[in-house]
Amino acid sequence: QAKGRINAGDRALELGITLEMLLLNAEHQGQELPGQLNLHFRLRGSWLIGVDSKERKSLYKDLGHIYSLRSQLAHNGFSEELDKLDYDKRMALLEKHITIAERIMQKLIVDGAPPDWAALILGG
Repeated sequence: QAKGRINAGDRALELGITLEMLLLNAEHQGQELPGQLNLHFRLRGSWLIGVDSKERKSLYKDLGHIYSLRSQLAHNGFSEELDKLDYDKRMALLEKHITIAERIMQKLIVDGAPPDWAALILGG
């Protein structure tokens, strides 16, 4: 749905919600604090698709940006950051984020979700 939205805010929100559903599950019965959710989101995504430490670091940053935009839009109904960007920069940013989301989705479809996220992140 994110790819089909015209409004940049709607695209960013749909994308963030989709990745949140894929990367965060209720392993702690919804007891995580918002900062923990953000950390899990970033770590899981970057370790799931990153091939080396340099790429994981870049993905960690980008996933933090995706999560931040999702939070701004979900809680405020808008994102000053997105609103300040000119159209081309806004679309380029969202396309970059969508590419990351597609990689995560493809990995999960092909390999399934890791049975133990901690083992993936800690090298098990």
